[in-house]
Amino acid sequence: MPCCGVDTMDVAVRQLRSQMASVVAAMQAGTQVTLTVHGHPVADIVSQPCQKGAPCSGGRLPEP
Repeated sequence: MPCCGVDTMDVAVRQLRSQMASVVAAMQAGTQVTLTVHGHPVADIVSQPCQKGAPCSGGRLPEP
């Protein structure tokens, strides 16, 4: 559900465990994530802004 022009998504702990890579990729693309337990929000996970000299992958995970 977008807020203030920013994409947001709720992610259950179980979903985060099984889909960590896709959640991180969404965050790299600018999506804000709210972590939930039994449907109740418990934490907001925010991505770090791109830093000078640090690669930003634009939503794709970097190659290992």
